[in-house]
Amino acid sequence: MLRTALRPTILGQPTTAARFLLSPSTSLSRSLSHSARRLERQPTFTTPIEPVKTYTAQDAAKPLPPTDLPVEDYASPLLHTASFFHQLFRYAVFTSVGIVLVGVGSVAAVHAWVEKVELAGGSIEGDAESDPEGWGEELEGWSGAWRGGGTDPRLGFFARAAIRGAWISQHWGGGIVASPVSQTQQALRTSNPTGNPFASSLGGTMIGGKSVEQPSLGTEVGDAGWRLAESYLVYALVRAEKKGVSLVFPEGHERGTPQSHPTSVTYTTTPGGGSGVDRAAVELEERLAGLRERIGGRYKLEEAREGWERIYYALSASAEPTGWETREKLRATRKLGELSARLALLWRAGTEERELEQSKAEGWLLGGLLPVLAKADRRTLDRSTLAEDSSSTFKKVASPISSFFAFWSRSHPSSTASSPTLSTIPTPSSPSTPLRPELSTLVNLLTTHDSTTSPLHPATYRSIIASLISLEAQLARQHSLPAAHALQSSSLHFTQLLLPHSPTTPTPLPTPTLSSSSTAIATASHALTHLHLATRTSVLSTHLAEVSLALRLPSTEAFSLSLLQGSINTTESVLHALESSPLLKVKSTGWSSSREKILGRAARQVQRDARVTGAMSANLVGLVHEMGPRATPSGWGRGKGKGKKEESEWYGGPAVAEAFYAKAMEFAKGDEGKSGEGEDVQGMRIAREGFERVRGKVLGEKKGTV
Repeated sequence: MLRTALRPTILGQPTTAARFLLSPSTSLSRSLSHSARRLERQPTFTTPIEPVKTYTAQDAAKPLPPTDLPVEDYASPLLHTASFFHQLFRYAVFTSVGIVLVGVGSVAAVHAWVEKVELAGGSIEGDAESDPEGWGEELEGWSGAWRGGGTDPRLGFFARAAIRGAWISQHWGGGIVASPVSQTQQALRTSNPTGNPFASSLGGTMIGGKSVEQPSLGTEVGDAGWRLAESYLVYALVRAEKKGVSLVFPEGHERGTPQSHPTSVTYTTTPGGGSGVDRAAVELEERLAGLRERIGGRYKLEEAREGWERIYYALSASAEPTGWETREKLRATRKLGELSARLALLWRAGTEERELEQSKAEGWLLGGLLPVLAKADRRTLDRSTLAEDSSSTFKKVASPISSFFAFWSRSHPSSTASSPTLSTIPTPSSPSTPLRPELSTLVNLLTTHDSTTSPLHPATYRSIIASLISLEAQLARQHSLPAAHALQSSSLHFTQLLLPHSPTTPTPLPTPTLSSSSTAIATASHALTHLHLATRTSVLSTHLAEVSLALRLPSTEAFSLSLLQGSINTTESVLHALESSPLLKVKSTGWSSSREKILGRAARQVQRDARVTGAMSANLVGLVHEMGPRATPSGWGRGKGKGKKEESEWYGGPAVAEAFYAKAMEFAKGDEGKSGEGEDVQGMRIAREGFERVRGKVLGEKKGTV
């Protein structure tokens, strides 16, 4: 019954009995009635808040439904890591590509600069208007100088890149990896000037005494850049040979002897001019031989000589040599003679090996000079000609151009009066030692040469004079002083005949530009040739004065001082003419025109040679005045007996010696007095030592007079 009373009605409201049972009090009844009224409201759709579930141990043992399992997201960390490494990879790839591009671009830019700027310039064959005197042929060619500069396109990409790499390594360097000269060798060189032919007569301090011994050391220079450049050039020559660019090396000749010439060879026309000789290959062989000569050491010097031998025999095989082949052949013989002389110094004095190398050096130099001069004078070289020249007696007369005596035939008297300033100077008697047939022929060719009718190019004349200076210096080093004296005198006469004006009055030097006319370029080129020849007359005059002093000829001091004073005056005039020319401001590298670069380099070379020659002459004058008059053998000069002193009107004492040593330091100090920039280190050292010596004597004399 109770369940029936408590059952709700259909409408959801309780009965009266239920209300009574459930609410024993009136307040309870009110609240129930109030709740009933409240339940009569319409229900809302608000989602009730779920109560917090509490789990017990029994509930934990039951498995949860799939919808209630926790969700773990592994994709987000993986994607984050992958994104990080992707960005890192992109940065690495882009940075690497950028570095590679910058590196490749830098290498390409450097090679382009070297090709178009550093190696630009040169004498284009057949272009006489841009280079009438052939100054461009004296530039270092790197397989393309004969084409106007750069490298030869026929060599291919790798060979051309190797050539440019060799230039970069040689000029920009790789550092010194080993000391080329030790302290012991340096002390030995400075204390043993036995290679100087004037050391025995003038106390071992004559000009060039210590520099002669400098190349005698067999130590190689350990420059990494030079070594790398040598490797590049060897590789370039191998690649060039595969491209068909190589020297035609005739078979059947004996290497090492200048007298062995090929008799027959097959010729083919090759680029670069000439029959059978490729000019690009000649330039590469010259660069490799020159680099090995610079490195030094017996092994490298012998390799350099072999390279010049290949060049010489290839050029000698030409049936009709062109002008450039003649000049390159002269250069090859000169380098072969100089290398043989350096190799001779590596052997002890008096040994057969040294005498053999010295004879080779003399033979190479004579073998290059005699054929060129004989062909220019239309003479043949045979045994009868040599015998006739050796039997001739050469006597001293005044030169047609200057008062410097030369060995001139009696059948060619002077047609021009001698200079009044030098005609009163007594000249020493020439030594009466007979000359060998080859030297006699060379002296005769030099004294009878007519430059007005000669077909030789000015560049060929410059090569001849360079070989003459090398030969007379070699004779002096071999203590063949009479032969050196004869050759110096005839060479001085030969050089003076080539000068259009007096060497002490050089013409002004104009500056050609890209817009300059061919006339202005020719004028500047001729002026440079004049200055170059004037400098060479100064060199030969200084050497002649040295040998005259070493021979102790009568009245030799006065004669030698006149030669040296003329040399100083000439070098001062040359330097004055060059200092007023803007050509010296033209850089050898950079954005300069080919004409300006060629003439600018030649002007700087002439300036450097003039300074070295001036320092050498002034040092020698200072030494003569410092030493004072010497005793002469009986019958020489005005002394009546052995041991008599010469008259010393020329003697100026320590004060004059001090002034000339100071002048020598001015010559040797270089550009603007900056150390290392064109400074003549050898001349500066000799001048400073001499100045310090005589300075003490001058101060002592002043104190004594007080």
